[in-house]
Amino acid sequence: MGNLESALKTYSKCKDLTYNNINVSIQENLIYKKLNDSLNFDKTKEKIQNSKFNYTLKK
Repeated sequence: MGNLESALKTYSKCKDLTYNNINVSIQENLIYKKLNDSLNFDKTKEKIQNSKFNYTLKK
């Protein structure tokens, strides 16, 4: 699980460098799902679904 947590930190830094980078949010969402972190999974899922790109994610 250490690699996943490290990836989340890297993605967080990436978001600081870009504006509304939906690809970073999608990758974060996948990691939260693997970590069974339902709170953060739901938060990123909502952000993705409400983006201007209108993504649809499976539950």
